[in-house]
Amino acid sequence: DLQFAIGINDSPAIAQADLGVAIGAGTDIAIEAADMVLVRSALMDVLTAFDISRVTFRRIQINFLFSLGYNALGIPVAAGVLYPFTHMRLPPELAAFAMALSSVSVVVSSLLLKNYKPPRRNAIANVEVPCCRFGLHFCDLFCTFTAGTRRAQYARNVEPQQQQQQQ
Repeated sequence: DLQFAIGINDSPAIAQADLGVAIGAGTDIAIEAADMVLVRSALMDVLTAFDISRVTFRRIQINFLFSLGYNALGIPVAAGVLYPFTHMRLPPELAAFAMALSSVSVVVSSLLLKNYKPPRRNAIANVEVPCCRFGLHFCDLFCTFTAGTRRAQYARNVEPQQQQQQQ
């Protein structure tokens, strides 16, 4: 479960939660017990944290698959599997360079996270994006913690859909 806290009374709840979030303006006890601390007191930062964690995990998966494929092809070639067919060997220097190139390509791929752009407020309000194992959606969080027309709009649009899905 996901818990938000700002005060002393909330600290035990966020300590036991799967993911505890404290607001930076809250008490030191709540901040210490939380898994994630919002530096600013803006709830949009929660949405940004979920989005960047999703993007980062996706990048980890891409890097893993790339390095797995690269090594699955490169190691047998460097070991000489193709020698009986081609009578050519891969020089050790070239094999070492290829393995270093593999590591560099994964690092460069990870550096693409520098280009991350946080979701815009309007985009979050209009589109539901699954973000974590808690089954939350950006629209759920945004509309739950936003007063006024967005909450009413969310209730009008989503609650009838949920009732239809349950039937």
